[in-house]
Amino acid sequence: MQDALEKLVRALLPVEEEPGLYVGRPAETGWGRIYGGELIAQAAAAASSTVREDRPLRSMHSYFLKPGSLGHPVQYRVETLREGLEISHRRVEAIQ
Repeated sequence: MQDALEKLVRALLPVEEEPGLYVGRPAETGWGRIYGGELIAQAAAAASSTVREDRPLRSMHSYFLKPGSLGHPVQYRVETLREGLEISHRRVEAIQ
């Protein structure tokens, strides 16, 4: 059970390649395309890694313009829109 949990966590955490740029590898689901929840989880993880730990995710909106391909990694570009006293705003663009 621990191996399955570790595998899931590794799949949902994108790797930071440079500041503001993260790469996630799609999990092989057998569906022939990337599961949307996986993309949302990776985007949230990328955005969360750019803010202080005391600022949890409160709201997220997403749009899926095209289906993702399992054969290619997904790049997440995180842009800081606003860094307020209590709230941080980020924009994450997933590109394949």
